[in-house]
Amino acid sequence: MTRVFQVLGMTYLILVLSCKAHLDSLLTTENPSQESADWPVDPRVHADLEATNPLDPSTFQPTVLNKEAYGKYSIGILLGKDHLDLQDEASFVASLFRFYDEHPIPHDYVETLMNDPFQTKWFQHRYLQFDPEAEPPRTVKALDQLEAKLQVCEKVYNRTGCCQKLALPWLLGKAKSIPTRDSYSWGTLQSKVWLTICVHEVREIPKSVAQIKTRFGDYDIEKDKWVQEFHPKSLAKQAGRRIFRLKGLTDSGDLVTVAQSISSSCHVEETELIYGKPKGDKIFVSYDAVGDRTPFGEFPTARGGVSIKTTPDSCMGCHYTFDTRRFKVARPSFQALQLAYYPGARSDDHCIKPEDQVIFHDVGS
Repeated sequence: MTRVFQVLGMTYLILVLSCKAHLDSLLTTENPSQESADWPVDPRVHADLEATNPLDPSTFQPTVLNKEAYGKYSIGILLGKDHLDLQDEASFVASLFRFYDEHPIPHDYVETLMNDPFQTKWFQHRYLQFDPEAEPPRTVKALDQLEAKLQVCEKVYNRTGCCQKLALPWLLGKAKSIPTRDSYSWGTLQSKVWLTICVHEVREIPKSVAQIKTRFGDYDIEKDKWVQEFHPKSLAKQAGRRIFRLKGLTDSGDLVTVAQSISSSCHVEETELIYGKPKGDKIFVSYDAVGDRTPFGEFPTARGGVSIKTTPDSCMGCHYTFDTRRFKVARPSFQALQLAYYPGARSDDHCIKPEDQVIFHDVGS
């Protein structure tokens, strides 16, 4: 298993052995008064079924297709429920059609809207801010397809209602037509698109880092309420990452995690929020360097470049169960995901703060 070493204070020195050459002589300290993080993470967080061994693919087969898993997750977000409430496909589909039929926006308007020729390149322009020379990928162009419909719709109705009403053709009609109960089709791309644009419209999600602190507590100040970890060389971002985990649950029963991607100069480049019921699906949100919610996140590539991915899809690719395709894993196992360091991975040891619990991941590249 992955070996993880923690620094909890600056008082007592202990020698920590590591098979990583650059950690061989590292001295760490431990302050027993601080709460320890549970590392390494048990790979079984990625398993719902008893027979599943996340480290052995031969022991499990996904019980649902990926496109169906994304669709169910989206419907759960829309209806304010998760997979614990709607287990089978028939229940999910019936619930979405019932919601569509009862929604106040007329069906005829949606059919007209689906054929409206209006186009926009709003998301493509946002994407090109990261790399002006890049060709926006298919997902980004699909985002503009839904955004165009919403911009037309919100001239007549509010944007939240438009996202709600368009969920049916987007999640079960592949954004091409109005499906029927007897004829529908899950679409992974369309679910990803609807989630990126509409999740914060249909759910009350903090619009900024400031709102995160107002709603869940100020992790920068209320140190007694949060576990504060620092990963000088995180596997998710291949560089420094500071993670705050709320001790216990919120008044509404949610787990909350806030992760900050750190620059080489120790500034916060990106913030990610994960919250939800302990056994339920989680909500994933990204915020940019100035603390505003953003549809995109930056991820390093093995070749040393940067890949721009959409949220929440980029988070859902790690925070899921391998057998039931539930997006409910609050803290994934890097061992189960088989993550490794890229050649250009950066260690930001110089950004360690005295109050950090420092986590070193002893894995190869």
